[in-house]
Amino acid sequence: MRSACTTKPDKTRLRWCRALSICAVSSLVFLFAVALPLEGLGEEPEASPSSESESSDAPRAGRLATMREIVSSLRFESGERERQVLELLPEPLLRYSDAPHGLEDATVWVWQRGGQGGRPAVLLKLESYPKFQRVPIWSFCLTSLADEAVAAPFGRGKSWSAKSPHIAPQWLSGAASPAENAEQRLRQMRDIARRFTGYRVYGEFGRTELRLLARPAYRYKSESDGIVDGAVFCFAKDLNPHIALLIEAAAADGETRWRYAQARHSDAECHLLLDGQEVWKVDMRAAMDPRQPYYWFQWPADDVKNASEAPGEERGEDRQ
Repeated sequence: MRSACTTKPDKTRLRWCRALSICAVSSLVFLFAVALPLEGLGEEPEASPSSESESSDAPRAGRLATMREIVSSLRFESGERERQVLELLPEPLLRYSDAPHGLEDATVWVWQRGGQGGRPAVLLKLESYPKFQRVPIWSFCLTSLADEAVAAPFGRGKSWSAKSPHIAPQWLSGAASPAENAEQRLRQMRDIARRFTGYRVYGEFGRTELRLLARPAYRYKSESDGIVDGAVFCFAKDLNPHIALLIEAAAADGETRWRYAQARHSDAECHLLLDGQEVWKVDMRAAMDPRQPYYWFQWPADDVKNASEAPGEERGEDRQ
């Protein structure tokens, strides 16, 4: 039997033959092109790190090791009459830098009531300023999220003793009831967080819009506190947190509802808006009061080995 292409061609058959020939050639070219890179696939050769990469990673790893050493030496307690030692989570929640402010490296750590989970009790921003007034220092920015007193001794006659709660949860209107599924509740919390916006006003830098970090820094629940689900979101300048926003599904009057709370995590003037309306503001604070739920101090870097015993002298200048 002869094929259509070998019989006496007419115009229709000729067009078909040309089309089939073009398709065949195109298919071969495509297969050849795809096959070329696949021939060499298998285990890719191990990349040789450049000396520049090695030199930049080593100091960064060293600073993280130092930060772990510092936070591990700190001791926080909660409660009035019966104080309970708070438990440090082993990994930082965030790591960031802020070059315009001379901030080389920083991490955010959390302490909670040991074995109980629930809402974080203390957040700490630990920041490295290698050239602050020509002297390298560590800056400690402490925020209490506890609903009871929090205290920490630092030596040299310094301590932090926050008596009043830093947060005051508010019930949220206009939100659907919390879902039964944890994954769905996380989507709800993200949607709620996006209803908020924030900005800071900081000295010569003026007003800066803060961005909501998409992923919650910490998620929790606590049956004893009636918290079915909760998350800590951060409003940040780049990655530097300035406002901690807590979104919680909490039980009240036989039903579960959404509520929110906020806490400062910077000494800058900060503003928080819900659906375009301002719901919270804190002024810039040049001098810190160790009895308040937000407190910061600075510590000479060369004194790091005495972390838990001899923190550095307080200064009057603002830091982030």
